Amino acid sequence: MIQGERFNSIDITKGFVVLFVLFAGALYMPETLPVFSDAPLKTAGHLISEWAVISFVFMYGMTVPFMISRKINDGKSSYEIVIAIFSKTLVFLVIGVLMVNAHRIDSALSGFNSFVYSIILFCGIFLVWFRYRDEEANFFTVTGLRLLGLAMLIFIFFKFRSGSYENGGSLVTGWWELPGLTGWAFMITAFTYLAFRNSFFGTTLIWTGFLQLRIFSGLGMTGFLNPVQPFIGPLTDGCFPFIMLSGCMASIILKKYSEAEFNASASRLAIYGFLSLAGGIALKFTLTTPQSGINPSVILIVNGIVILVFLFFHWLADIKKYSYMFGAFRHAGENYFTAYLFPFLIYNLLFVAGVDVFFFRQYGPIVNLLASFGVAGVMMTLSLIAIKLNIRLKI
Repeated sequence: MIQGERFNSIDITKGFVVLFVLFAGALYMPETLPVFSDAPLKTAGHLISEWAVISFVFMYGMTVPFMISRKINDGKSSYEIVIAIFSKTLVFLVIGVLMVNAHRIDSALSGFNSFVYSIILFCGIFLVWFRYRDEEANFFTVTGLRLLGLAMLIFIFFKFRSGSYENGGSLVTGWWELPGLTGWAFMITAFTYLAFRNSFFGTTLIWTGFLQLRIFSGLGMTGFLNPVQPFIGPLTDGCFPFIMLSGCMASIILKKYSEAEFNASASRLAIYGFLSLAGGIALKFTLTTPQSGINPSVILIVNGIVILVFLFFHWLADIKKYSYMFGAFRHAGENYFTAYLFPFLIYNLLFVAGVDVFFFRQYGPIVNLLASFGVAGVMMTLSLIAIKLNIRLKI
């Protein structure tokens, strides 16, 4: 059922989520969906992107209890775990900030365009956080490669110019991109689990607090937090900590039962999923549309759907032992951020070469949908080839 304290079903679901995120990134649909007619109107592409981001963060939240438990079982002290949490958070934030500024670069002032910036950025990321083999035996080689990657990141940091008055034309935090948002949410979720361990009640208290913060922030009732918003914005609106804590709670339910108690864990996960769906639908008709950010009702609905999808894979892969059918998705899930970030490097190499990857966007929604799935599948395959060749990140 578990390999190295990992549920196959968690990694398989994460792999499918990566494919969904890549699909959402390739998709362009300007048409508005009437069923989501609350103001401001959102396009179909925007809604699909929201669902993909929520799913990504939720599934990462499911790994947090196993990640922290493994450190505890390895005999790590609380101090060592706290340092590890802060270190991982910092890595995510650095990557997020550097990614979010790619579109802001002024090529005339910086000396290179956003595509070259992105290639240097992702090469630097992979060199610094590469999962090197036999690091101790190849200490000087590994250290040299990491220093080279660090030099590349420092180079784009100091060479970056946006040509705008914002932040003096240098880097801004923006919306932090998916890695940065994951980092902020991870910090909250990891410390919550470290404090409450497998206490569903204790975690629920923090979860409820961030749900309320998301609602109040969306209604414009958290203006007193504006001074710190530029620095810790993803915490002040409660959105992403709430999403990741939702995933953490699903794993807490999962950890309470053995394989032989599948019916007990499955029933509770199903209840959790259906309650999330019901709560999201109820909020949809009772809560005023938020002024900013993702609607709490959408978060709850997507959370519920992801829980039920995971439950299906849990039954199929862990109980019925059909995990071999989803080996590719499991490998992608085991290397979550490698599978997510590697396509960005490929995209920008193609852009520099003058390849119009998204030429299909002018041919209407049906062609757009099918072609986006095709592009996502190709990018997923390239990521899996990279993973097979041991091109893997430590994050």
